[in-house]
Amino acid sequence: MDPPIIIGGGFAGLSNAYFIQGSTLYEEHDKVGFPQHCTGLVSRRVIKILGSLAEETILGYYKRIVIKDLELKTLSILNVREGVYRVDRVKLENLLKEEAENRGSLIMMNKKILDINASSKETCISILDYYDHDVKKTCFSNRIIVIADGVTGFISRRFSKKSKDLYLGLQGFQEKGSYHIDPEEIIVFVDDRIFPGYFGWAIPVSERKMLIGGAWPLKYRDKRRLMKLFTRILMKKGVIKDEKIYNMFGGLINRDFDKTFHKPNIVLAGDAAGFVKPFTGGGLYTSLYQVLSIKNSLDRASEYTDFENLYIRHLRPIISQLYLQRKFTELTYKIGLERFVRNILRISDIFLGIEIDYDYYILPRSLNNI
Repeated sequence: MDPPIIIGGGFAGLSNAYFIQGSTLYEEHDKVGFPQHCTGLVSRRVIKILGSLAEETILGYYKRIVIKDLELKTLSILNVREGVYRVDRVKLENLLKEEAENRGSLIMMNKKILDINASSKETCISILDYYDHDVKKTCFSNRIIVIADGVTGFISRRFSKKSKDLYLGLQGFQEKGSYHIDPEEIIVFVDDRIFPGYFGWAIPVSERKMLIGGAWPLKYRDKRRLMKLFTRILMKKGVIKDEKIYNMFGGLINRDFDKTFHKPNIVLAGDAAGFVKPFTGGGLYTSLYQVLSIKNSLDRASEYTDFENLYIRHLRPIISQLYLQRKFTELTYKIGLERFVRNILRISDIFLGIEIDYDYYILPRSLNNI
């Protein structure tokens, strides 16, 4: 089959354009990587898959995740197999765009997709060009459409069920306080009152600076007040110098996997399909797994039916893992994350720590093929 048409120039869309040479990508904005919303934490697998592109964007490396309550009492220590990397997402997405174009893919900026009509014979899209404000209709045969315009994207909302598990993540920078924090540790804060259904975090980014954040249900009205309360507590405990957070940024976190991630001639990718780790909403590794599944299936398929069968077969292992992670997430937050950590994780010896796989934390050794 011919290379796909891609809608959306975020990480999932750009990764498709990078790995599948000759793709055509439409992005409604005039630049990629914005608005910034992600902490940029990824596993070693992501670095290996992207190679030098990811390696030159690495900002930090962490060996452990330390879970604490807001009294700074350590509840558990999770040693991460192969560690966690923090990458510059803005730089990474710009490099993906540049290299995708070098490989022969076409990146069309300032182009908004208004409509898609798919049939067994052809797929047509209506494109609004922001340069001349003209609407054009283009049709393709033997090409799939990859929809990667995000969980709230104009097009993805037409082809996927509305997510019921959206959170708003807020984060920003602050100077370190007097409390000692190991530069190779990520601190996760659990408190079922301040972080209902999620958690907070403090990530060392330099000798003097921290990245502080948390996430709350989108429908929750008190999220900004709770963020302020969280930072005030951290200041009083000496984690940060001031309760005010600088250079605040954030975005939506989707933890709701959509089983309707493909339709005739159409594939939903990344956040648009809920291809994220349900516990955290992180989607870089799962997006890459999906991208390579699309590429491998296209390379072997002559028509959409062949592609669909191959694609589903490729995705079966990761879908099983996401399903298990989803069940684990539902159970954990039904109990309450803080209560779960106190009553279950502490059964293990916290001084020895628990080893986890950053991507496959339910079955850490069951999937290692990508």
